[in-house]
Amino acid sequence: MCVKKMFKKSALLFVVAVICCTQLGHQVSVSAQNGESKESITLSPAISKPSTSAGSQFSGKLTIINDGEVDYRFLLYARPYSVKQESYDPNYTEVNERTEAYQWVQFEKTDITLSAGKTVEVPYAVTVPEKAKSGGHYAVLFAETQPKEAGGTQVARKKRVGSLLYITVSGDLINSGSLVGWDAKLWQKSKPLTTAFRVKNDGNVHFQVNSQVTYSNIFNKPRLQLNQEHFVLPGTTRMISANMEKTPMLGIYRVAGTVKFLDKNEVLPTKWIILLPIKVVNSLIVLIGLLVAWRVLIPRIKARRNKSNTAVRRGKK
Repeated sequence: MCVKKMFKKSALLFVVAVICCTQLGHQVSVSAQNGESKESITLSPAISKPSTSAGSQFSGKLTIINDGEVDYRFLLYARPYSVKQESYDPNYTEVNERTEAYQWVQFEKTDITLSAGKTVEVPYAVTVPEKAKSGGHYAVLFAETQPKEAGGTQVARKKRVGSLLYITVSGDLINSGSLVGWDAKLWQKSKPLTTAFRVKNDGNVHFQVNSQVTYSNIFNKPRLQLNQEHFVLPGTTRMISANMEKTPMLGIYRVAGTVKFLDKNEVLPTKWIILLPIKVVNSLIVLIGLLVAWRVLIPRIKARRNKSNTAVRRGKK
């Protein structure tokens, strides 16, 4: 029974490690526990944005840095890249005319071993088909570690890092987009303060969005300025959050900003936010109730006492 439980626990940890350790273009680190060695991988560039034409070929390279203390064997491969919903959750399985670019990628090496503290550059070639449509085509290039055999109480871990590939095929390019929403709730019960705007891409190629959102206090003194850069893929609407993480327990804030994309410079109108936790609201309700009771009930009690005293005095006479 104990062996069976240990096996189930190890299998669960393995699955969690595989799921949680997928990152795009950034460092993946696994902290040392129970005397284990530090594990850390970095893949660059985070994103490549080549422009080309149908029927052409171009080359690129990935740089893998093993800045941990464990030797790794990597497999390199490409997958389709798209997004789900306005939150832009990544999708690595859906294949369509915009995500078939992963089939164009050919790595010089697909299986490499990298010692701890070492760096390697892996070239790749991209061959664009003659019939490729104009506009954006998308893929993600993965470097995935291969787990060593687990022994004793050790659990094999599998990690992968990804680099986004945004290819623009020349021709009839349509650049079209719009700001379709700017949301900030007036009453927010807890921090961080949350705001978000949405940008829609009606064209056939990606574009970059540069935003600046400023939080100020009630006296219009800036408390935080957020500068962000995001890409919006064709045929999608992206919700971009601009949150203020560090705030006092309560307060009144104003938030406004600008959003730039294509040839547009959109203004985010000023919105007010009241940060008032529900505990404070409940306390205020109790306090108001006590004040009402004091103003209403106490005079009535006094009036009844006076009336009673008057009746007693009359009885004595």
